[in-house]
Amino acid sequence: MAVNAVYFGLLLGNVLLIVASLLLGPRLLRVCRAAVFVNAIALILMVVPLLSLLLASQPPSESRAAIQILLASTAPIVVEFLALVGILRWRMRPR
Repeated sequence: MAVNAVYFGLLLGNVLLIVASLLLGPRLLRVCRAAVFVNAIALILMVVPLLSLLLASQPPSESRAAIQILLASTAPIVVEFLALVGILRWRMRPR
């Protein structure tokens, strides 16, 4: 239950930060950098079990369902991570 709350909080926080960064620009540079760092850690925590399941020599019988769940939950974080990195490179650079 707590994991779901953290996951959806991360998703919602990323969306709000993306919108705010597009509107406010360089004033949110530090917050945007911190969000990229937190998202990178979240992605690492999501990709390690996925790789573990994919590279297992004898995967458990329910590994297909677990792989699908991990891919479905990792995809939105990847998209938001790439959006935040894009904002950092495009919108936050000094003029």
